[in-house]
Amino acid sequence: MTHTLDQLLRFVEENDIKFIRLAFCDMFGVQKNIAIMSSQLRHAAEQGVSFDASAIPGFANVAESDLFLQPDLGTFALLPWRPSEGCVGRLFCNVRYPDGRPFEGDGRALLRSTEQAAAKEGYHFLVGPECEFYLFETDEHGRPTRTPFDQGGYAAVADYDNSVLQGIVKIASKMGISTLQSYQGSQIFEAVGISQEVIDAYFTGTVSRIGGITLEDVAAQTDAQHSRAFDPLGLAFGLSLPSMGRHKYRSQGETHRYSPQVIHLLQQATRTGSYALFCQYTQAADAEHSGLVRSLLEFNWPARGVPLEEVESEGSILRRFKTGAMSYGSISQEAHETLALAMNRLGGRSNSGEGGESDERLASAGTSEDRSSAIKQVASGRFGVTSRYLVSAKEIRSGRKARRERSSASRQSLSLGSKDPPLHPRREPRQSPAPP
Repeated sequence: MTHTLDQLLRFVEENDIKFIRLAFCDMFGVQKNIAIMSSQLRHAAEQGVSFDASAIPGFANVAESDLFLQPDLGTFALLPWRPSEGCVGRLFCNVRYPDGRPFEGDGRALLRSTEQAAAKEGYHFLVGPECEFYLFETDEHGRPTRTPFDQGGYAAVADYDNSVLQGIVKIASKMGISTLQSYQGSQIFEAVGISQEVIDAYFTGTVSRIGGITLEDVAAQTDAQHSRAFDPLGLAFGLSLPSMGRHKYRSQGETHRYSPQVIHLLQQATRTGSYALFCQYTQAADAEHSGLVRSLLEFNWPARGVPLEEVESEGSILRRFKTGAMSYGSISQEAHETLALAMNRLGGRSNSGEGGESDERLASAGTSEDRSSAIKQVASGRFGVTSRYLVSAKEIRSGRKARRERSSASRQSLSLGSKDPPLHPRREPRQSPAPP
């Protein structure tokens, strides 16, 4: 919401606001606050508030240590806890040089420029700040009130954190999610692109079949990256990031598995149904050199091939074709149903993934437009698993991953006779005394 300065000053006076927190982030994204009296708000909005950047971690290497906070009036918020008298408000600020130029290390400015640059590339996203939170008391009916547990704003964070953490851990364990420590030293991975010298020194016992970079290579890459961020001669440098082509194809950027030409031919071939275009697509795809390990492999052709009469028929081979388990959360409904339709026509099997299937899809089984997946995913049996869903399966797969889908297909079977357990244990945080 946009506020004029006069409107904001009038709101501050009417609500007895005594202090204003000017919030900003250092270069590591850690929020900092400078408090001013409400009587200083007009001067802060018009002239800015100076601060010594050299005294703040994350700003230690700033050439000009005197920077200014310029409050963004549209970010004003009334904090829900009170001091002994009056209220406290908060404004997020932009960081600027004394001459008004934006400071390159300002987190808000970096996010804004990143969002604008991403929009030019066709990407759109929303950025949410890490906000402080408060716990509020409830009335006799269990409804939340506006009274925080701790009048000083220091809620029982430790108890709250512990309750939330235990709830998250409980859910994660049911979903089959393990911690990093579960994999350390487990030797279940194979290294790709790491030399045996590095493997023996730091990843002893790990399989590395093709070799790769050495410690000298790692040091050279690290030194090059550091020199790009901090000029060795101490010269000024820009903070704008170059486009390396890792997402959108660039002629001088990172090599992609498929070039835009290959993708265009595939799209045109499928849209027009042209077999000639499809042949052009396969030729272009075969000619791609992506740098991946599989692109370096060659077939070891036998001197004499298998007799044709010993080769399985096309229909026999296609019966063993199966898709991966992908839910509505990972691909669109159209793509999900198209995969099922295609595999049913080929004689293969598609996997429903998590979340169940709608009655309309289940009813289409056996028709020319069969969109019912032959393989039904069950997982924990909580989401979308009904008796009709199960009896329509030609194959049932179980898994550890559970995801709640937001559609009519994700209803729980009444025959299960149970309700979803709470997402985390309900625990009332203890009220801690206000700090002196």
